[in-house]
Amino acid sequence: MTPAPTAPEVHDRLGIEHAPVTTTRDPRPGRAGPPLFGNEGRDRVRVALPRLPDGRAGALGDFAAVLARRRSTRLYEPAGVGLDRLAGLLQLALGARASRPQYGVGGFPVRAVACSGGVETVEAYVLARAVGGLEPGIYRYRPLDHTLATVTTVGSMRLAIREVCRYVSWIDDAPVALALVGRIDRLRWKYGPAAYRLVHLDAGVAVQTLYLVAAALGLGACAAAGFDWRAAGRRLGLDPADALMVAALAVGEPAGAGQEVGGDAG
Repeated sequence: MTPAPTAPEVHDRLGIEHAPVTTTRDPRPGRAGPPLFGNEGRDRVRVALPRLPDGRAGALGDFAAVLARRRSTRLYEPAGVGLDRLAGLLQLALGARASRPQYGVGGFPVRAVACSGGVETVEAYVLARAVGGLEPGIYRYRPLDHTLATVTTVGSMRLAIREVCRYVSWIDDAPVALALVGRIDRLRWKYGPAAYRLVHLDAGVAVQTLYLVAAALGLGACAAAGFDWRAAGRRLGLDPADALMVAALAVGEPAGAGQEVGGDAG
Protein backbone atom coordinates (compact mmCIF):
# COMPACT_ATOMS: atom_id res chain seq x y z
CA MET A 1 0.00 0.00 0.00
CA THR A 2 1.43 3.36 -1.05
CA PRO A 3 1.91 5.66 1.96
CA ALA A 4 0.03 8.94 2.00
CA PRO A 5 2.18 11.89 0.86
CA THR A 6 3.47 14.25 3.50
CA ALA A 7 2.25 17.83 3.61
CA PRO A 8 5.43 19.17 1.97
CA GLU A 9 5.06 16.58 -0.83
CA VAL A 10 1.47 17.65 -1.44
CA HIS A 11 2.57 21.29 -1.42
CA ASP A 12 5.28 20.34 -3.92
CA ARG A 13 2.83 18.71 -6.32
CA LEU A 14 0.58 21.74 -6.16
CA GLY A 15 3.47 24.18 -6.56
CA ILE A 16 3.34 26.99 -9.09
CA GLU A 17 7.05 27.33 -9.84
CA HIS A 18 7.64 28.78 -13.29
CA ALA A 19 3.94 29.65 -13.55
CA PRO A 20 3.63 33.32 -12.47
CA VAL A 21 0.25 34.47 -11.27
CA THR A 22 -1.12 37.09 -13.67
CA THR A 23 -4.22 39.23 -13.67
CA THR A 24 -6.31 39.73 -16.80
CA ARG A 25 -7.95 43.12 -16.44
CA ASP A 26 -9.91 43.16 -19.71
CA PRO A 27 -11.00 40.40 -22.14
CA ARG A 28 -8.98 40.16 -25.32
CA PRO A 29 -10.64 41.72 -28.39
CA GLY A 30 -13.28 39.40 -29.77
CA ARG A 31 -13.23 37.13 -26.72
CA ALA A 32 -15.88 37.11 -24.04
CA GLY A 33 -15.34 35.87 -20.55
CA PRO A 34 -17.25 32.94 -19.03
CA PRO A 35 -20.84 33.52 -17.89
CA LEU A 36 -21.18 35.01 -14.44
CA PHE A 37 -20.64 32.20 -11.91
CA GLY A 38 -20.61 29.78 -14.86
CA ASN A 39 -24.21 28.69 -14.42
CA GLU A 40 -26.11 30.46 -17.17
CA GLY A 41 -28.35 28.16 -19.18
CA ARG A 42 -28.01 25.21 -16.83
CA ASP A 43 -30.58 26.11 -14.19
CA ARG A 44 -33.99 24.74 -15.11
CA VAL A 45 -35.83 25.89 -12.00
CA ARG A 46 -34.93 28.89 -9.94
CA VAL A 47 -36.35 29.92 -6.59
CA ALA A 48 -36.52 33.65 -5.99
CA LEU A 49 -35.06 34.55 -2.59
CA PRO A 50 -36.43 37.35 -0.43
CA ARG A 51 -34.19 40.32 0.21
CA LEU A 52 -33.70 41.87 3.62
CA PRO A 53 -36.21 44.65 4.27
CA ASP A 54 -34.67 48.10 4.32
CA GLY A 55 -35.21 48.33 8.06
CA ARG A 56 -33.47 45.01 8.73
CA ALA A 57 -30.57 45.81 6.39
CA GLY A 58 -30.17 49.20 8.03
CA ALA A 59 -29.92 47.51 11.41
CA LEU A 60 -26.64 45.98 10.29
CA GLY A 61 -25.30 49.52 10.30
CA ASP A 62 -21.54 49.74 10.25
CA PHE A 63 -21.08 46.07 9.41
CA ALA A 64 -23.03 46.44 6.16
CA ALA A 65 -20.86 49.46 5.31
CA VAL A 66 -17.70 47.45 5.97
CA LEU A 67 -18.92 44.67 3.68
CA ALA A 68 -19.58 47.24 0.97
CA ARG A 69 -16.08 48.74 1.32
CA ARG A 70 -14.16 45.47 1.20
CA ARG A 71 -11.96 45.47 -1.90
CA SER A 72 -8.57 44.19 -3.01
CA THR A 73 -6.08 47.07 -2.98
CA ARG A 74 -2.76 46.72 -4.79
CA LEU A 75 -1.42 50.30 -4.66
CA TYR A 76 -0.22 51.75 -1.35
CA GLU A 77 1.04 55.07 -0.09
CA PRO A 78 4.85 55.07 -0.29
CA ALA A 79 5.14 56.62 3.18
CA GLY A 80 4.15 53.26 4.66
CA VAL A 81 1.76 52.49 7.49
CA GLY A 82 1.81 53.33 11.20
CA LEU A 83 2.47 50.69 13.84
CA ASP A 84 -0.81 51.58 15.56
CA ARG A 85 -2.73 50.78 12.37
CA LEU A 86 -0.99 47.46 11.91
CA ALA A 87 -1.44 46.62 15.58
CA GLY A 88 -5.17 47.35 15.35
CA LEU A 89 -5.52 45.02 12.38
CA LEU A 90 -3.72 42.20 14.16
CA GLN A 91 -5.57 42.71 17.42
CA LEU A 92 -9.08 42.73 15.95
CA ALA A 93 -8.56 40.03 13.34
CA LEU A 94 -6.16 37.60 15.00
CA GLY A 95 -5.69 38.70 18.59
CA ALA A 96 -6.96 36.73 21.57
CA ARG A 97 -9.88 38.18 23.50
CA ALA A 98 -9.39 35.61 26.26
CA SER A 99 -7.94 32.16 26.86
CA ARG A 100 -9.63 28.97 27.95
CA PRO A 101 -8.77 25.40 28.91
CA GLN A 102 -9.23 22.81 26.20
CA TYR A 103 -8.23 19.18 25.69
CA GLY A 104 -7.18 18.98 29.32
CA VAL A 105 -4.73 21.88 29.19
CA GLY A 106 -5.07 25.64 29.49
CA GLY A 107 -4.03 28.66 27.49
CA PHE A 108 -5.97 28.19 24.25
CA PRO A 109 -6.74 31.62 22.74
CA VAL A 110 -10.30 32.72 22.01
CA ARG A 111 -10.11 34.73 18.78
CA ALA A 112 -12.51 36.41 16.37
CA VAL A 113 -11.24 34.14 13.59
CA ALA A 114 -12.48 30.57 13.72
CA CYS A 115 -10.13 27.61 13.29
CA SER A 116 -10.34 23.84 13.22
CA GLY A 117 -10.25 22.29 16.65
CA GLY A 118 -9.80 25.72 18.26
CA VAL A 119 -6.04 25.21 18.43
CA GLU A 120 -4.77 28.36 16.64
CA THR A 121 -4.02 26.57 13.40
CA VAL A 122 -2.99 29.71 11.47
CA GLU A 123 -0.17 31.97 12.62
CA ALA A 124 0.75 35.34 11.12
CA TYR A 125 4.28 36.39 10.32
CA VAL A 126 4.77 40.08 9.62
CA LEU A 127 7.25 41.08 6.90
CA ALA A 128 7.50 44.76 7.80
CA ARG A 129 9.15 46.94 5.14
CA ALA A 130 7.81 50.42 5.97
CA VAL A 131 6.03 50.53 9.32
CA GLY A 132 6.41 53.72 11.33
CA GLY A 133 7.71 52.92 14.81
CA LEU A 134 8.86 49.39 13.91
CA GLU A 135 12.29 48.36 12.72
CA PRO A 136 12.13 46.68 9.30
CA GLY A 137 12.20 42.95 9.80
CA ILE A 138 10.27 39.71 10.08
CA TYR A 139 8.15 39.13 13.17
CA ARG A 140 5.79 36.45 14.44
CA TYR A 141 2.54 37.71 15.89
CA ARG A 142 1.69 36.33 19.34
CA PRO A 143 -2.09 36.63 19.82
CA LEU A 144 -2.27 35.84 23.53
CA ASP A 145 -0.13 38.77 24.68
CA HIS A 146 -0.53 40.87 21.49
CA THR A 147 3.19 41.20 20.80
CA LEU A 148 5.56 40.72 17.89
CA ALA A 149 8.37 38.22 18.40
CA THR A 150 11.42 39.15 16.32
CA VAL A 151 12.55 36.57 13.78
CA THR A 152 15.15 38.78 12.10
CA THR A 153 15.85 42.43 11.40
CA VAL A 154 18.77 41.73 9.07
CA GLY A 155 18.65 42.45 5.36
CA SER A 156 16.31 44.18 2.94
CA MET A 157 12.63 43.54 3.61
CA ARG A 158 11.75 44.49 0.04
CA LEU A 159 13.97 41.65 -1.12
CA ALA A 160 12.52 39.34 1.53
CA ILE A 161 8.96 40.04 0.39
CA ARG A 162 10.02 39.66 -3.25
CA GLU A 163 11.66 36.31 -2.50
CA VAL A 164 8.72 34.92 -0.53
CA CYS A 165 6.07 36.25 -2.94
CA ARG A 166 8.17 35.81 -6.05
CA TYR A 167 5.26 35.24 -8.44
CA VAL A 168 3.43 38.48 -7.58
CA SER A 169 4.87 41.56 -9.27
CA TRP A 170 3.26 44.29 -7.16
CA ILE A 171 3.55 43.02 -3.59
CA ASP A 172 7.15 44.06 -2.89
CA ASP A 173 5.96 47.70 -2.86
CA ALA A 174 3.55 46.95 -0.01
CA PRO A 175 4.70 48.32 3.35
CA VAL A 176 3.65 45.05 5.04
CA ALA A 177 3.19 41.50 3.83
CA LEU A 178 1.54 39.03 6.17
CA ALA A 179 2.61 35.43 5.68
CA LEU A 180 -0.08 33.13 7.06
CA VAL A 181 1.39 29.85 8.21
CA GLY A 182 -0.64 26.69 8.70
CA ARG A 183 0.42 24.76 11.81
CA ILE A 184 -0.15 21.22 10.58
CA ASP A 185 1.46 19.80 13.72
CA ARG A 186 -1.32 21.24 15.89
CA LEU A 187 -3.98 19.44 13.87
CA ARG A 188 -2.28 16.21 12.89
CA TRP A 189 -2.75 14.57 16.30
CA LYS A 190 -6.51 15.11 16.11
CA TYR A 191 -7.40 15.00 12.41
CA GLY A 192 -4.61 12.93 10.85
CA PRO A 193 -4.05 13.45 7.10
CA ALA A 194 -7.01 15.87 6.95
CA ALA A 195 -4.81 18.41 8.75
CA TYR A 196 -3.33 19.59 5.44
CA ARG A 197 -6.79 20.35 4.04
CA LEU A 198 -8.03 21.98 7.22
CA VAL A 199 -5.19 24.50 7.56
CA HIS A 200 -6.06 25.83 4.10
CA LEU A 201 -9.70 26.14 5.06
CA ASP A 202 -8.67 27.99 8.22
CA ALA A 203 -6.36 30.27 6.22
CA GLY A 204 -9.30 31.28 4.03
CA VAL A 205 -11.30 32.22 7.10
CA ALA A 206 -8.36 34.24 8.43
CA VAL A 207 -7.86 36.06 5.12
CA GLN A 208 -11.48 37.17 4.93
CA THR A 209 -11.42 38.30 8.55
CA LEU A 210 -8.28 40.33 7.86
CA TYR A 211 -9.92 41.82 4.76
CA LEU A 212 -13.00 42.94 6.72
CA VAL A 213 -11.02 44.38 9.62
CA ALA A 214 -8.74 46.21 7.17
CA ALA A 215 -11.81 47.70 5.48
CA ALA A 216 -13.22 48.79 8.85
CA LEU A 217 -9.92 50.50 9.70
CA GLY A 218 -9.60 52.19 6.31
CA LEU A 219 -6.58 50.09 5.34
CA GLY A 220 -5.95 48.53 1.97
CA ALA A 221 -5.32 44.80 1.68
CA CYS A 222 -4.93 42.21 -1.03
CA ALA A 223 -4.47 38.46 -0.78
CA ALA A 224 -1.93 36.74 -3.01
CA ALA A 225 -1.44 33.10 -3.89
CA GLY A 226 1.82 33.53 -5.80
CA PHE A 227 4.21 32.73 -2.98
CA ASP A 228 7.15 30.34 -2.74
CA TRP A 229 6.56 28.14 0.30
CA ARG A 230 10.15 26.90 0.33
CA ALA A 231 11.55 30.43 0.42
CA ALA A 232 9.02 31.30 3.12
CA GLY A 233 10.17 28.33 5.16
CA ARG A 234 13.77 29.48 4.96
CA ARG A 235 12.97 33.10 5.73
CA LEU A 236 10.59 32.33 8.60
CA GLY A 237 12.56 29.41 10.03
CA LEU A 238 9.79 26.84 9.56
CA ASP A 239 10.04 23.07 9.73
CA PRO A 240 8.09 22.03 6.58
CA ALA A 241 6.97 18.81 8.24
CA ASP A 242 5.02 20.83 10.78
CA ALA A 243 4.31 24.29 9.36
CA LEU A 244 3.81 25.66 5.85
CA MET A 245 2.98 29.07 4.44
CA VAL A 246 -0.56 28.83 3.08
CA ALA A 247 -1.52 32.44 2.20
CA ALA A 248 -0.12 35.93 1.80
CA LEU A 249 -1.78 39.30 2.40
CA ALA A 250 -0.40 42.72 1.53
CA VAL A 251 -1.44 45.58 3.83
CA GLY A 252 -0.97 49.33 3.68
CA GLU A 253 -2.55 52.75 3.40
CA PRO A 254 -4.44 52.84 0.07
CA ALA A 255 -2.83 55.14 -2.50
CA GLY A 256 -4.76 58.06 -3.91
CA ALA A 257 -7.28 58.64 -1.13
CA GLY A 258 -8.42 55.07 -0.93
CA GLN A 259 -8.57 54.13 -4.60
CA GLU A 260 -9.01 50.41 -5.10
CA VAL A 261 -7.24 48.92 -8.07
CA GLY A 262 -8.40 45.82 -9.86
CA GLY A 263 -10.96 43.25 -8.82
CA ASP A 264 -11.05 40.96 -5.85
CA ALA A 265 -8.09 38.66 -5.39
CA GLY A 266 -8.61 35.01 -5.99
